Amino acid sequence: MQQAKLGLSEQERRLVSDPGLILTKNAIIAKVYDLFGELAGMQQSLPFPEEVRVAMPKISRGENYHGLPYVVLDFPRLFTSDHVLAIRTHFWWGHYFSVTLHLKGMYRERYAGRCLDAYAELSEQGYLIASTGDEWEHRVGEPWYLPVASMDRGAFGQAMHRQPFLKIGKTLPLDGDGLYHPFRFFATLIA
Repeated sequence: MQQAKLGLSEQERRLVSDPGLILTKNAIIAKVYDLFGELAGMQQSLPFPEEVRVAMPKISRGENYHGLPYVVLDFPRLFTSDHVLAIRTHFWWGHYFSVTLHLKGMYRERYAGRCLDAYAELSEQGYLIASTGDEWEHRVGEPWYLPVASMDRGAFGQAMHRQPFLKIGKTLPLDGDGLYHPFRFFATLIA
């Protein structure tokens, strides 16, 4: 009977022998938690609707969003089967940070007009709108999201009502620079 062999390549053996790889990853994830904690610390200073103020900010993480680690901050957050009001800040290893406004049910109806009024800024600042019927798809980019700048104001208004939810997002570089602007922008839309 032959002994089982792992069969690692030279590169895989180097990586598996280096604890620094995982320690560095853990340090990066801790910094993302700190950054998201700063965003969550803004809770009292932002005029969110009372019904979402009762839910504390939630930071969660995982190891396998399309094969890669991630960290998510949902703040503010209110999720029911019929109604959603959330700003999701997402760190996706190897890709980007994203900030997404997610509205459904009465919140989509309440804030759609404000989003339409913000068309010019959304278009000029590189925001995207969800274009698929998958409410839980978090990859912010084509083909799942389309640039607001690729449509005129009328087409943007129609896109906001094509599905039972509305998600508008923006990606940012992995250095985290600029996260506060889209977060505060979305916060003002739902204030």
